[in-house]
Amino acid sequence: MKHALIYLVYGNDKRYVQETRFSILSAWKFLRTDSQNCSIIVYTDQPEAFQDDPVIVEVLTASKLQEWAGPDHYFHRAKNRVLAEALDHYNIPVALIDTDTLFKKSPLEIFKCVAPGKTVMHAQEGPICDGHIDLWQAIESHHVTDRFNHHFAFGADAVMWNSGVVGIHPQDRALLDSALDLVDHLYARCGLFNVEQFGLGEVLRRQTALSTANHVVTHYWGFAKPFVHAQLDQFFLERAGDHFEALVEKIQTVKVVNPRHPLLSRLVWAFKRKFYHYPPEFSSIGLALEASLTPGHMHNGRDRHSRSVWRDYADAWINELSLPKRAQFNQTPILSSAQALMKTCPLPQAETQAWQQFLVRIKKMA
Repeated sequence: MKHALIYLVYGNDKRYVQETRFSILSAWKFLRTDSQNCSIIVYTDQPEAFQDDPVIVEVLTASKLQEWAGPDHYFHRAKNRVLAEALDHYNIPVALIDTDTLFKKSPLEIFKCVAPGKTVMHAQEGPICDGHIDLWQAIESHHVTDRFNHHFAFGADAVMWNSGVVGIHPQDRALLDSALDLVDHLYARCGLFNVEQFGLGEVLRRQTALSTANHVVTHYWGFAKPFVHAQLDQFFLERAGDHFEALVEKIQTVKVVNPRHPLLSRLVWAFKRKFYHYPPEFSSIGLALEASLTPGHMHNGRDRHSRSVWRDYADAWINELSLPKRAQFNQTPILSSAQALMKTCPLPQAETQAWQQFLVRIKKMA
């Protein structure tokens, strides 16, 4: 074993297992002819979920997960600790891969940038003073000293690095402890979920040559994620009896994209915005309602697996409207037009019932 991909998956949510298996399938597509150079290790409290996959399983106990979460029960802290444990145990370069990922190129491309003094994270997200204001306000001009007496001060040059991929060499193992001290201090100070990746990124960018991996790995957190989940539900349901290699051949059926509405629909809603003086949120809601009721293809998010996702987004966006905009929305024909469209669309019974429940909820908010 020369290198290893590391996955950390725990808890009762089946979506994380599905994400992990899908990511492993995408990695194996490249590694199956070169697996002697890169192994896959899954740290999990659900070892049975991976028993048929070509991976090494390291079983996690509840006490281990609590230990890794630390005194403040910060569970993202476990990412730092699983990296440390893997380096200590295997003593090879490793790359921790988030579950919500897809390999576009061979994982070995990551390890071209991992060596003593050379590390990898998924992508740079920019200065925290621009895109992460809550964190910036909590740490601006703040000072932290780690166990090695390294001093950290945070100015306008502090940047956020995404930890969807973290590649590190055993000779840089101590940097994880330095980052842990930084993370523990900052989490106790502000309690923000993303201090794990900020702390690690700050240490690695200051003390190593830090490279990106977003040309190798797609990290589909954010808007696209529920659409991927809908597809993965169907992918693993329809192929429950398939062996691992057969699944590898079918992963291209899952589209990891931000779906776009058809051009004609977007033009129609652009006209409505201008003619009726709708705020932008109304167009987003109207397009989502329309997409939740019409058939189509995955590239525009209107396939049968994604209709419920669009309905959920419409529900969330309506809930987020301010009271004045909610009152304005209730005076528009957007919802009634969607109801009329629903009557012309032959939806499965379960979807029809879900739509009716959605309408009842929305009307109660009126």
